[in-house]
Amino acid sequence: MKNIGILGCGWLGFSLAEELIKENYNVKGTTTTLSKFTILKDNAISPYYIDLQENKIDFLDDFLENIDCLIICIPPKYQLENFSYKDNFILLIPFLEKHSITKVIFMSSVSVYAPSPNLITEKSRLINQDIKSKQIFDAENLFLNHPSINVSILRLGGLFGLDRKPVKYICAKDELQNPDLPINMVHQYDIIAYTKSIIKKDFESNSIFNLVSNKYHSRLDYYTKQALKENLTLPALGTNNTQLYKKISGDKIVQFTNIEYQY
Repeated sequence: MKNIGILGCGWLGFSLAEELIKENYNVKGTTTTLSKFTILKDNAISPYYIDLQENKIDFLDDFLENIDCLIICIPPKYQLENFSYKDNFILLIPFLEKHSITKVIFMSSVSVYAPSPNLITEKSRLINQDIKSKQIFDAENLFLNHPSINVSILRLGGLFGLDRKPVKYICAKDELQNPDLPINMVHQYDIIAYTKSIIKKDFESNSIFNLVSNKYHSRLDYYTKQALKENLTLPALGTNNTQLYKKISGDKIVQFTNIEYQY
């Protein structure tokens, strides 16, 4: 698979495109911001203006032409009344069929899981019933249940990276809530490394992987380590609400790719 399409060249999609190009993949990328065209072109990404939520799809055929694998990095938006996240992909799938695209990598979220006192793996069936999480889960199943699409669902933990540091937000608060509860985070570098490995394996069936670093024991553990790196001081510790307990295993992707988490 040498021709990759990335639907959504934002914080994650753009960095992923850059790394794939370094390994001699041909990458097409979409944006909903015309001013980003020059940035994409300057980084050897073929740019296309597509916004599924706004039904701006004039260039969708051109974007999908000759794509071997489509990577979807569109985060949910809920501003529009009566709009479901799944609607983006109900619109997209006929175009995938038209261009015979059978391999999709879908960036999802561990928010689909409901809190649980037990370790959560990809086999867990406790699904969060809040509207946002349910919409993400419904979008996943649109691909999983399609007869001609092989999809790899990557359920991402909380995102962090060189220019995305949640600890700064926490240190601006009065308290660090739930300090002893588990934290489920994943670094941009690790997401890219695992995605590249899945592409290279040329997957032939549906799969679901949690991407959650195994290097942090609790919220306090994670934020303490990050605060030290940034020379920041954590706020006072708040209380723990055990009803929110959710510890997610990210080990399956390690076993599948033989790549350890770096962060």
